[in-house]
Amino acid sequence: MIRNFFKRSAFAKVSVITIGMLTLVLACLFYYLTYNEVASNNVSKKVTANLTAQSVMEKVDRNFYERFGDVQAFAFNRLAVQTAEKDSVAPAMQQFVNTMTAYYVLYDLMMLCDRNGKVLVVNTKNKNGEPINSGSVLHSNVSEESWFKICTSPAGPKGGAWFSDFILNKNVANIYGTNGSGMAFAAPVRNDLGEVIGVWYNFASWQEVTEGIREEAEDNLLKEHEGSFVVMTRQNGEIISARDKELMQAKVVADSAHVSSVQTPNDDINVAHFNIGQAESYGAYTFEGKDWRTYVFIPRSTVSWSAFFSRENFTAVLVCLVVISIIAFFVFQFFRRNIIQRLHTIRDIQYKLSQGEVVRILEDDQNEDEIGQMAASLGQLAKSVQLKSTFADEIAKGNLSAELPELNTNDVLGNSLVNMRNQLSVTAEGEKQRKWTTEGLAKIGDILHANQSTDELYYNIIKFVVTYSRSNQGGLFLINEEDDNRPLDLVACYAYEKKKFMTKKIEQGQGLIGQCALEGQTIHLTEIPNHYISITSGLGGANPNSLILLPLKVNGTLLGVIEVASFHKFLPFEITFLEKLTESIAASIGSIRMNDRTREMVGQLQQQTEEMKSQEEEMRQNMEELSATQEEMLRKEQEYLSRIRALESTSSFVTEE
Repeated sequence: MIRNFFKRSAFAKVSVITIGMLTLVLACLFYYLTYNEVASNNVSKKVTANLTAQSVMEKVDRNFYERFGDVQAFAFNRLAVQTAEKDSVAPAMQQFVNTMTAYYVLYDLMMLCDRNGKVLVVNTKNKNGEPINSGSVLHSNVSEESWFKICTSPAGPKGGAWFSDFILNKNVANIYGTNGSGMAFAAPVRNDLGEVIGVWYNFASWQEVTEGIREEAEDNLLKEHEGSFVVMTRQNGEIISARDKELMQAKVVADSAHVSSVQTPNDDINVAHFNIGQAESYGAYTFEGKDWRTYVFIPRSTVSWSAFFSRENFTAVLVCLVVISIIAFFVFQFFRRNIIQRLHTIRDIQYKLSQGEVVRILEDDQNEDEIGQMAASLGQLAKSVQLKSTFADEIAKGNLSAELPELNTNDVLGNSLVNMRNQLSVTAEGEKQRKWTTEGLAKIGDILHANQSTDELYYNIIKFVVTYSRSNQGGLFLINEEDDNRPLDLVACYAYEKKKFMTKKIEQGQGLIGQCALEGQTIHLTEIPNHYISITSGLGGANPNSLILLPLKVNGTLLGVIEVASFHKFLPFEITFLEKLTESIAASIGSIRMNDRTREMVGQLQQQTEEMKSQEEEMRQNMEELSATQEEMLRKEQEYLSRIRALESTSSFVTEE
């Protein structure tokens, strides 16, 4: 047969050889394309795994940083300071603890203890406002707890607050009937002299602070990558967060760049079957983190016979073989000169792209045929990869306003990158707002605790409110308690970075300020009546675009009203911040007025004491005079009796004679 083959014509031999070669080339090409597709999928999955792990770890770190700041803010609260100083719990403090538990929703346990470790107050309701049985914690002693010792030590906790590793809290377990898993935070409570007088302690639910973030990332992965899962570990590799409960007893053995095994109580997981991404905790700002790691497992794509010999591939091979058999000689020449070389170019480009290189492709002069279209498609792919790489670099540099051009709805990776940028923008904006609020509350606290006269305090308060809220004018009105009608007096005014000297008296119920005082509710107007208030500067006067009036209340008692006007409209988070601000201001003003009344009562008491001493001295002198008078009367009485007896004796003697 071989001898007969060589006896055939050159055309037949070339045709047969060409068919064989092209058949082999086709088979290799199909395998190569299939392999590259699988390799490209695995590279994409590896990138997705790393990005997901990094996203989860960053969200967890930011979440714990917020909890790190929360406990310091709670410890700085004036109610906490007063409660720790007096060693007694006011109803407002208990209400504050329950309100904060419901507001932040992620705290299972929130408590305040005094300098000796006795628990003074603990939340009696859960995040849903439902009563909980936390009485066993109240009045217990926590002085032997490590967090209490660190917070009350001379050096204090690093960064201002103490935080734990992943722990199981027995009090939380008893109260909620769970294993009590979570993370604890504590911060010292200090008085005006900077002395530690107590400790504020928060225990954050593991489900709220960590599990939700991990589960969300895992659910997103499962939409496109079946069999994927996400776990979190301690520094030693012990898994502390996983959807599969069996994995909670497992351990990840890994170095900084490679996972060698996942050891479970039963069968170990074969890590070779997964694209694995990992990220470690670096903390956030002043929160140092706990050296945890996040691992993302996405099943690897593999080259299989079913994928290679699919119906589409098999049909294509048969058709190509039939066509090549008919025009073998012509195809051979054309294939050799016009196809092989171009396919090699495409192969090299595909390989570079699969390795993550950014390739610049020159336009094919014969781009009207299939290979030219493949080259053009690869060119678009390379350009798309370059654009996405540039876009990702801009995001990594912190440029969250970067745009990804030529994006279409079918571009899954591009849309994922844009969604990631949008989410980072939202997170950054939220973080900016929370930082602005926290810094504002801290600064007003410094103003309220500064050693200054009452007039200076009132002026500094309204100056801070106006300048920090980027407003233009504001006034502080306080109730005149010496007047029976209790009018509102303007005690401080600030506008255009200058102190204003004005006097104004407003009856309760009169105008917007009086209405705010009467109702005790915040009033926010964006349509200001003409000539209601005029913001003036060196350039002239104009009506503001936004006006907010905030009541100053302490335990339901109205102390006054703050009025702020601005050319810009107040955003919801600014209004919330101003309302929180007025709580601290009202508490401080209430404390000042209470101290003034106390001093006045002490003065009156001293005056009454002096008057009583004077009356006592006068009574003593009267008693001495009365005693002397009684003695004189007794003496005279004895003298009279003696005379009477003498007369009786004389009369008797005369009668006998």
